[in-house]
Amino acid sequence: MKKLITFVTAFALSLGIWTGTAAAQPAHASAKAASVSVQVVSSDLYVRHGRSASVTVRGARHARGTITVYYNSGPSKAKGLYAKTSDSSGYVSWSWIVGSRTRPGTYIVHIILGGRSVNAHLHVS
Repeated sequence: MKKLITFVTAFALSLGIWTGTAAAQPAHASAKAASVSVQVVSSDLYVRHGRSASVTVRGARHARGTITVYYNSGPSKAKGLYAKTSDSSGYVSWSWIVGSRTRPGTYIVHIILGGRSVNAHLHVS
């Protein structure tokens, strides 16, 4: 059942049907910041299991960002996949080690920054 829920969640994210739960913006957040999209600007997402993966996105400045990697077993608990705040130019990066027992395949990487989201794909060989 857990695998089915994970699969449905990942599938919905990949189609843009569901964008996850974004953190509430503070009352003083500007309307301009909310209209800024989030884009992947660099990544190392073609990796072997046991190796490091990374992604950098750009979006709203000084915004809270979260990342979730959805494996077959569920959301990753890897070190490095924690909430961060984008810098004064709107950039934020994450890196993590793909588990040595992660099966080869393609996995969804879901990023939310300043209430906007983007999906990328992690390819493990």
